[in-house]
Amino acid sequence: MAQDDLWGGVRPEYPFSAFVGNDRAKGAIECALSSPDISSVLICGPRGTGKSVLARSIATVAGGRRVVNLPLNASEDQVFGGMDLEASLRDGRRRMSDSLISRADGNVLLVENINLVPMSMAFQVLNAAETGMSIVERDGVSGINECSFLVVATMDAEEGSIPNHVLDRFDICVFLSNSEDEVTREEIVSRRMRYEDDPFAFIAEFADQD
Repeated sequence: MAQDDLWGGVRPEYPFSAFVGNDRAKGAIECALSSPDISSVLICGPRGTGKSVLARSIATVAGGRRVVNLPLNASEDQVFGGMDLEASLRDGRRRMSDSLISRADGNVLLVENINLVPMSMAFQVLNAAETGMSIVERDGVSGINECSFLVVATMDAEEGSIPNHVLDRFDICVFLSNSEDEVTREEIVSRRMRYEDDPFAFIAEFADQD
């Protein structure tokens, strides 16, 4: 039996406390998770710095909050909501569909490679996180959804930048770098191998720290 079958094909997230180095980035995430005044964090770094691993590991220290992923190919209706055609036909009046924003309410919205997301959508998501509301006006449906969520986004500047008016929406922007220290790099590889070999045992090692 393959090891992935032992946990239903879903590998548990890498522990936040097991991430080696880049303490400023980890500190920024800790601040964002603990302060209601911070609504968004951008993690920048080239390929291989582990920014996606760090961002996804938030689930292990989020205090019961879920991490909701925003897919790159998501439509505006999927993200912000639109007309629920089936419900509208059934009930005889226009109804709004469920949205990623509503599912992110009270949780963390993870936007990987935000520089590849349509900038109008990225701006609206960050605006909703900052103001605590999402305004929907499309398909003859209008409404205001109150929401409270933390946006954590990642990007590799080599794959494209984001305009200043979107960048300015982030409360914190941190940069990851590849470690040049041989001992540190060995520890990174060692921990990753232990995690791949037995994720539950590895998670147990860092449970108290998380």
